[in-house]
Amino acid sequence: MTNNLEILTTTERYWLALGRFTSEYSRVETCVQTLLWIVAETPPKTAQAIFSGTKTDTACRFIRRLFESRNEDLPELLSRAFDRLAIINTVRNDIIHYGIQYDEASRMVTSNAMMALPGKERKTHISPLVLEQLWGDLVTIQYCMNAYFFSTKGGSKPSVIERSLKGAQVPWQYKPPSRQEARKDEPRKSRSHSRMQ
Repeated sequence: MTNNLEILTTTERYWLALGRFTSEYSRVETCVQTLLWIVAETPPKTAQAIFSGTKTDTACRFIRRLFESRNEDLPELLSRAFDRLAIINTVRNDIIHYGIQYDEASRMVTSNAMMALPGKERKTHISPLVLEQLWGDLVTIQYCMNAYFFSTKGGSKPSVIERSLKGAQVPWQYKPPSRQEARKDEPRKSRSHSRMQ
């Protein structure tokens, strides 16, 4: 019996992977919001009133500042999760706000070039595989946050803590381009203009 996924076109695989990635990102957003409420030691009703509408990157900054205010380092599990989430958030925002185009080599890319100031442009190659890697990293990020919660708040079964800690250590799958790689395909005019500034 033929696997239906094997006969999908690249474009169809892209849309499927994008839906999966977007759905998982929303789950991570919920985890970050819940974590903010917990770290801020805020009752749910009060947290809903205060933090409603807080974007994910802002929520991460609030959590960092809460630990700083207590003269505590951000726990390693949360630092690992937030650093990776910042990278993914940039890619996600570019896809959502700037969409996908095809470059000269017929590769799918997302770029902020239309809105960015000279020298601030970035281009990211996107494919079904890249979206699957980003999805996998989002799963690992959730394990990081769960492992922090389960291991510090008590009441969780050792097997649950062990599984979360194991999931939190899975190597990152997505390899973000370096700044040089992100800019090397930009139009020559844009690069020349940025050097003149």
